[in-house]
Amino acid sequence: MESVVIVTPSWFIEVDLPVVRALSSHYAVHWMILFQKDLREYAPADVIHLTDNLHVTLHIFQRKHRRLHPHNALLAFRVIREIASNPGARIYFNTLEDMYLLILSRLFFSPSRIIIGVHDFIPHRKFSTKLIKYTHQLVYRLFRNFHFFSESQRQAFLQKYPHKRAWMIPMFVKDYGLPTTGGSLKRARCHFLFFGQMRYNKGIDVLTEAINLLSEKTGSFLVTMAGAGTEAEKYRQEIRDQHCVKWDIRIIPDQEIPDLFSHTDFLVLPYRDVTQSGPLWIAFRYGVPVIASDLPGFREWITEGETGFFVPPEDPHALADTMLRALHMTGEEKNRMQQNILQFVRIKLDPENITTAYRNMFSSAV
Repeated sequence: MESVVIVTPSWFIEVDLPVVRALSSHYAVHWMILFQKDLREYAPADVIHLTDNLHVTLHIFQRKHRRLHPHNALLAFRVIREIASNPGARIYFNTLEDMYLLILSRLFFSPSRIIIGVHDFIPHRKFSTKLIKYTHQLVYRLFRNFHFFSESQRQAFLQKYPHKRAWMIPMFVKDYGLPTTGGSLKRARCHFLFFGQMRYNKGIDVLTEAINLLSEKTGSFLVTMAGAGTEAEKYRQEIRDQHCVKWDIRIIPDQEIPDLFSHTDFLVLPYRDVTQSGPLWIAFRYGVPVIASDLPGFREWITEGETGFFVPPEDPHALADTMLRALHMTGEEKNRMQQNILQFVRIKLDPENITTAYRNMFSSAV
């Protein structure tokens, strides 16, 4: 059986876990996870438990310093040694940040065997420094094969690097399980949900202003703000009518996600920029229509009026008007949108098709 090595930083475990599961039936998978000491969403014991019944060889590395700390070069040598123990394996790095590891890989292994996963070719606003830009550009020059999770990112990459090889394979739709209760909780008022990191590029300030505008017209709605973020308290203070908002400022445990989304009428994503969106994928899993900024990264997946609505970025008045429109939709109209979403997932995000796409990509990396 052919071997595949997948190298994952701990913050992308959730992205690569379904990939590892799917590929473990087709390859001898060696999953190498680089744990960051200050990121605790998953512990090594969690990953061991999640892969216990899979034909996967797990390699756990603990990174104790920031990414460019010289001690990480020693860790990179250890990872390289483990990779080298699998001669001929295809090597997949779901990271652009581990420069010691990537440079050593370029020195020790044929670049034709290496694929680099890229989440954000177009960087998020306020989340890119000159050093990050330089290191990313270095990776783009050094390597040949790249995997993107959205077509808009792939096309932007090929415009700048037309002679590179680039695949687009979307993320698997993660199944968090069935809700524990029925949908009765969402009938008294129209329920909107923001889910994820509360930060500037997510447009939380746009949403809070839209809530203020909408509350001047009606009180028959509730917006749940669920997720973590150091600026959340600032946004909370901007809401004039707290009766219309429920705040849940923390990292939401996986087991609570099914109920949270199943009791939601619309997911609201007023982003300033987007590459791919984890909350959008969760909404797809639970058939929740989406109100999103009109950006290429959303245009790939949402159809206006069929599976959601678009609003211009950074326009709270348009967002409030669209939320009001959604609030007045009939149950039949909402159900039609839900069925459209579930059909889209069955056709476009079928796990067998995604698995086949990964296998084709690895077969090409020779």
